[in-house]
Amino acid sequence: MYNVNNASSSGSVNCTGLLRIAVSGERIYALRNIDNTKVVKLFSADLQKSSDLFTVPAGVNHISATDNYLLVANTETKVLSAYDLDGEFQLELKLPETTNIQAILALRDSTVLVSVGASVHRYRIGGNADPVWTCTGMANATAMCQDTASGLIICGNNNQYTLNFVSMEGNDTINITF
Repeated sequence: MYNVNNASSSGSVNCTGLLRIAVSGERIYALRNIDNTKVVKLFSADLQKSSDLFTVPAGVNHISATDNYLLVANTETKVLSAYDLDGEFQLELKLPETTNIQAILALRDSTVLVSVGASVHRYRIGGNADPVWTCTGMANATAMCQDTASGLIICGNNNQYTLNFVSMEGNDTINITF
C-alpha cells in the first residue's frame, strides 16, 4: 500500500498545497497551490521524479486525465481546458450554462463529465458547449469515477452520503444513500 507521507524507504513526497490528483497510465498529475500560484505538476509512477508542467489561473480547481488529454476546469470562467499529456495546450470548451462546477471526470472516449449542482453533463472534448446528455436529480456530485468493466459512472457526495450510478447513456440507474 502506498503511503503519501513516505513514498519509499529512501524519500518522501512533498504534498504541500495539494488540491487534486489525476492519473493517466503511469503518469501522475497534481494540481498544487504553492504561494498563491496554482501549478500542474507531473510525477513519475514511483513519485521520485517530478516537473512543473504549467501554471493555471486562480479559478482552476479541478483536474482529470485520460489516455489522450489532461483537463483542467476553471470554476470562475466556466472554461474547460484540454492539454496533451506533456502539458501543451490543445483546446478550450466554454460551459456557459454552468454555474458551479463541482467535479470533472475525463472518459476514454474523448468525452468529459461535468458535475453541476444536482446534474451531470457529458460533453465531447473538442465539441461545442452543447452536452451529449444531461442527467438530473443527482445528489450534488462532488466526486466521480467510472467502473471500466460495466461502464457505469459512479457519482458521490460527501455531505449527503449518497452514490448515484449512471449508465454511459446518461440514465440515472441506481441511487444509494448511506
